Amino acid sequence: MYIDTAIVKNTAFRNSLKDLIIGLFSVEEYSQYIENASALNKRMTGIIKERLISHVQVLSEARPTT
Repeated sequence: MYIDTAIVKNTAFRNSLKDLIIGLFSVEEYSQYIENASALNKRMTGIIKERLISHVQVLSEARPTT
């Protein structure tokens, strides 16, 4: 699917999405993130893909039929 490819291959896009999430962290959460950045980045990427795919599916189902 396009979303999966865009996130995996487009590092600038992936990093932008990741940075949006990291920007919402508290100081304590950011400190924990720094300690486990690699594992958390993988988890965040997976969650982002799932959420985007889910939202696209919901939007395509909600599209009015003509």
